Amino acid sequence: MKRLIRLFHGKSEGNVGDILTTGIMLLAMAYLMTVFMDCIALLRTREDISQTVRRYMLVAETKGYLEDSDRQELTDSLTALGMSETDLTGTTTERAGFGNIVTICVRGKIDGKYEVNEVRASTAKY
Repeated sequence: MKRLIRLFHGKSEGNVGDILTTGIMLLAMAYLMTVFMDCIALLRTREDISQTVRRYMLVAETKGYLEDSDRQELTDSLTALGMSETDLTGTTTERAGFGNIVTICVRGKIDGKYEVNEVRASTAKY
């Protein structure tokens, strides 16, 4: 009778090593997924910063420079994206004139530890 029950249930002797290996692999995969998601979030923030600087570069092209109010809006936008220690040194602040180079230089940190250096240059349209 016991042989019949064992035959239908298909039970065999287990091994703790099999369960332990599976558990360790699940924990490793959970850790890797967490690290991956953090990296993706960092890349997304970096891309958002790049697009914000691009948008203000279009403004600077049109006006020939980046006005103080635009600089403040750019700084506020970057801060809202999580950038700190924002520095705009090197940005064109005086009218460049038609056909001259206009630049926006942005330096700062994401989450206080990852450095960002975004430099855009274009031709003034004003």
